Amino acid sequence: MKINDHMIKGRIAEAIIEDMFINMGMKVVRYGYENVIPELANKNNLIKGKIADELRGMPDFIILDPKTNYAYYIEVKYRKKGTFQFKKEYKYPNAFIILVTPKGILVSEAKEVMKNPDSFVYLNKHKIISKIIDKDIVIQYIEFVKKYFSADLEDITNKKDKKPKNKHLQNVPALRQV
Repeated sequence: MKINDHMIKGRIAEAIIEDMFINMGMKVVRYGYENVIPELANKNNLIKGKIADELRGMPDFIILDPKTNYAYYIEVKYRKKGTFQFKKEYKYPNAFIILVTPKGILVSEAKEVMKNPDSFVYLNKHKIISKIIDKDIVIQYIEFVKKYFSADLEDITNKKDKKPKNKHLQNVPALRQV
């Protein structure tokens, strides 16, 4: 049996982001196909075809801001090196992609990532997300992410030429990220 390290870290990142939004007072609904249609999310017998691709592309969450009643799609990705790009067109261009890395938490809209994979910014710098976050809570979660994924950070920094490629993640303290 091979342990799928990447998948486990991705699920942990989802749990961290879900908890962060809940602690900000947001309503969080799990939306990914593994939650909506768990019968089809069997990793040992994955469904195939166009429908399967569409289902697998469903964002992880819908969050609802109770102050404004606005809803947002959230897709969470964990990447050790702080970079992410879509392999094909994403069916939810208005979703927010939250990128969790060993050095922090970044965000971009899917439609921006499809045009430019380097479009990720700190949560407080995003024109929409910055209006709904609580910076003090975000700082706590950034510190938690750094501590929790510190082994990946050590792995990155111990390898020459393997530094995080995202310019926003070059040894920035949590307080400067919000």
